[in-house]
Amino acid sequence: MYSKEKIINISVYGIFHAFVDFCCAAIVFSYIGRLDVAELLEVIILYNCLAFGLQPLIGFAADKTGNARNYAIAGCGILALSFLFLKSPFWSVSVAGIGNAFYHIGGGVAALKMSEGKSLLSGIFVAPGAIGLFLGTLLYKFPSFQLYWLIGLMLGAMIVISMLDETPESKMPFEFRGNKKILVFASVLILISIAIRSFIGLSYNFSQKSHLLLMFLFVISVALGKAFGGWFSDKFGMFKTGVFALTASLLLLYFAYNPFWEILGIMLFNFTMPVTLTALADMIPDKKGVAFGLTTLFLLIGALPPVLYNITVSRNFIFVVIVCVSVIITGTGLKIFELNKKDL
Repeated sequence: MYSKEKIINISVYGIFHAFVDFCCAAIVFSYIGRLDVAELLEVIILYNCLAFGLQPLIGFAADKTGNARNYAIAGCGILALSFLFLKSPFWSVSVAGIGNAFYHIGGGVAALKMSEGKSLLSGIFVAPGAIGLFLGTLLYKFPSFQLYWLIGLMLGAMIVISMLDETPESKMPFEFRGNKKILVFASVLILISIAIRSFIGLSYNFSQKSHLLLMFLFVISVALGKAFGGWFSDKFGMFKTGVFALTASLLLLYFAYNPFWEILGIMLFNFTMPVTLTALADMIPDKKGVAFGLTTLFLLIGALPPVLYNITVSRNFIFVVIVCVSVIITGTGLKIFELNKKDL
């Protein structure tokens, strides 16, 4: 279905997605022990608001200019600059957040342009981010490591990405019929489902979070879920994949009696990430940057309550209700999407 060149191209963007998130997490967590808890929370919120909240605006600009690769290159360059401000938490995390936003739009739009209305490439791009983020949070435990060295990593990324072709947008294999208001309604449902998924993902209390190896496997399962979700979606359809994955994840996470069931459950839970992203982008095909940016904005909206109020949910009635609502909303949005497609 996809050419070898497309797979390689997006895999490169995905690998550097992990590097970008690694660098950003390393910067933010480097202030542990240097700031008090309240100040550190402010830094984390500032970073996330810029990294995720700016993406719709940057995506709008990317849609107008049309060159996604340049936004990814700019993101790496801006992130490299953030290491020059490490003595100032405000400036360092602000510049890092802006760089992260630029990179996500660049790589995300590139994946969506090549996707031909399918989900696999989006899954390949988004999946490695979780691994990079997790490893970056651990770097503060090595105080002798000089973060300035990571500038070289970003400069290297700029060089490699500049060698990639700016691939033209693939032709969509379908078009939409019916009332556009129906698609707007489906888009709203999908965005709400993204916010709910973000809320659960941030507030879910993994039973073995103090066990480093199991926690790493937990993070790996998040990445694999995003990658496999794209593949399953292309093979079995978005609606079936989304509803099955969320329902199965609910059963596994609620009745989990050991961490390995939890790990499998969280992997299935993340199947919907590339599915909802691709569905939203397919419904507004001429605004892929805005579509990608909206998904991250709603990720931010869902993530803020757990971060601000330290909310945790797992294996209780509230958790069941939230996931059931997510299944209904996600399934409805995806079913409307599929019913209004007409293959060409």
